[in-house]
Amino acid sequence: MSILRAVARPLLAAPFIAAGADALARPKLHRERAQRLAPVASKFGVELDETTSDSATRSLGAVLAVAGLALAAGKFPRTAGAVLAAAQVPVALANNPVWAGKGKDRKERLAELTGLLGAAGLVGG
Repeated sequence: MSILRAVARPLLAAPFIAAGADALARPKLHRERAQRLAPVASKFGVELDETTSDSATRSLGAVLAVAGLALAAGKFPRTAGAVLAAAQVPVALANNPVWAGKGKDRKERLAELTGLLGAAGLVGG
């Protein structure tokens, strides 16, 4: 493995590991953002109450942490990257609800769009 990959993989995996560990340890802090996806979840027959929201947050956090650790360690990097890319979609949408931009000022909308593009950049990496 080249020195670039030896440094790049752990650096790329670090945000996923940190976010996953935080979601595992403190799901209540993520509950409000998870509730933003309740309308989408209800279309699939899943009602996101407090308990379900916390369980979903913990599950997604575990996926992010384990796949991030696998990517950082260089174990199954393509599989870990694919899992991280798929798991990043609901996280990015919950953290940056750009579709709910009506009534917000320009700075808030720009911040949400920037956050969404940053999440897309992580997926691209």
